Amino acid sequence: MQLSLFESYGALEFNGTILKKDWSYEFKPGTKDIVINNHQLLTKEELLLLVSKSIKSRRAVYGYNIYYTDSDGVNKDLFIRFINKKTKAKESVSEFIEKHFDNLADREAR
Repeated sequence: MQLSLFESYGALEFNGTILKKDWSYEFKPGTKDIVINNHQLLTKEELLLLVSKSIKSRRAVYGYNIYYTDSDGVNKDLFIRFINKKTKAKESVSEFIEKHFDNLADREAR
């Protein structure tokens, strides 16, 4: 039996960026074009909670950007993408996440 990343750790890693108070990109000190990265290891429940608290979301072809303010008052953007899964206009971010984790569970049950 092959273990998946989800089954092994119970969470997946997502990438994003740190943003300024005005929601523009925060650059590394001394640079004008290197943004500060944000990596988060999140479970399905944590991801759905973050989406529900997000200020804004933007659909892309292969995922969603969500914009939120963390508990420390730092503005962040997080890109939610699952390998080559296209988004649909009539599908919400939460539905996109639920469908992915349901598919993971179905594959693990086989």
